[in-house]
Amino acid sequence: MLSNGTPGSASGLGKRTGRKIDIAPQPDSTTYLDVEHQLCCAHAVRELHAVAEDTRPGSWCWATQAAEALTAMQILVSEAAAAGQTTVDHAALAEQIHRYRSAVQTGINQTAARTTALMRKHNALARRLADRQDDYLRFTTDWRVPADNMAANATSA
Repeated sequence: MLSNGTPGSASGLGKRTGRKIDIAPQPDSTTYLDVEHQLCCAHAVRELHAVAEDTRPGSWCWATQAAEALTAMQILVSEAAAAGQTTVDHAALAEQIHRYRSAVQTGINQTAARTTALMRKHNALARRLADRQDDYLRFTTDWRVPADNMAANATSA
């Protein structure tokens, strides 16, 4: 029910027109302008590992490379912060970002046909990682935010 008591979306994003609900385009509500949080890299890495498990053993997988690059970026930031530095090694970070982008783009290309449910799921993940790259990698430029929300999850449980 809408807040005015009419059928529809409780959030007010949709309005009922006959038998269909029209969804009005909305700005992306998970893009953070005043940064205090970011998209969780730990969750992304878990999803990437699930993709890699579907890959033939011993063969290269875009998801493995993307997960390794995310992990390497987290280590770069953690080590720089622990050493009292205010920035990370720019060349090392650029290399990992390149590995991440290349892997994600390969994932998009390899799953573009979306002929199976699993391929559609993998394609959606790769596209989300590409489309939301800034939200996943914010921790590399703004050290106020952690790379994951695992501490928040632990305190809310």
